[in-house]
Amino acid sequence: MLRAMLTLLHAALLSPLALAGSPAKPDLSAILTGSIVISEKGAVQSTALDVMPGRPVDESINGMIRQIVSGWRFAPATADGKPVPSQTSIHVRLVARPNDDGSFKVFAGGTTFGADPSMNATDYPQPLRLEAPSPPRGLDEVGGTVYLALRINREGRVDDAFVEQVNLLRGDNETYMSYWRDELARPVLGAARNWTFIPPSTGALASQATWTVHLGVNIGGRRAMKAMSDPSRSAWSPYFPGPIHAVPWLKGALINPAAPDALVQGAMVVEGTAPKLLTASHP
Repeated sequence: MLRAMLTLLHAALLSPLALAGSPAKPDLSAILTGSIVISEKGAVQSTALDVMPGRPVDESINGMIRQIVSGWRFAPATADGKPVPSQTSIHVRLVARPNDDGSFKVFAGGTTFGADPSMNATDYPQPLRLEAPSPPRGLDEVGGTVYLALRINREGRVDDAFVEQVNLLRGDNETYMSYWRDELARPVLGAARNWTFIPPSTGALASQATWTVHLGVNIGGRRAMKAMSDPSRSAWSPYFPGPIHAVPWLKGALINPAAPDALVQGAMVVEGTAPKLLTASHP
């Protein structure tokens, strides 16, 4: 299975969109999703890893993730003032770094936790109108993902929008990549400021004045978006992560502050809905 995965990684490296101006062997990355059950003592009781698109999770990756998870300790959930078991979804950013001998070192680059599935949809903000951003001009072959933090007010409108990170699907010198990141972020920010949400009406978060949500938005030129939306596309993509920027209005954020890009496309994380991790998420 591992040999098959490495073959797929080598094939992905041959993409002309990824390699134009890029290092000969860039890192590759994929998002692994799953869920964990947390005991009343805050330890991980069980782990279920979802199947990666188009193939099962390789056993070596499975073992690596389970070893990392075994060391996690959380503040346990409570009910009527007493600790109780809980469940949460996890998104793990896997990174495959090529070695000189043609093999790959695969490691966990970061983890994000979702809400307990027992929460009701009315317990946290829900998207109402999220219009897609306009494509960037003059960047037909440039694409990537813009990771945002949004502060939502009690009317369901966006008070503040902030770019936490922009990852590219191709590389070049830093001058070009910095320009591309800015050009991808600009239309996403413009669109996000007009998005609307349904504020929570039940649960512990309903009384807050504002809520912060995190999400990623794919954007790019025509050719880049066509490649990104290709259903036959590998789960692994060339990985050119941009600088990480701390959200100015957040202090002691509950999601992993070092991994804003550990989110699968279409997922949204709301501050205050995930369990509080008391240990480092990965070595």
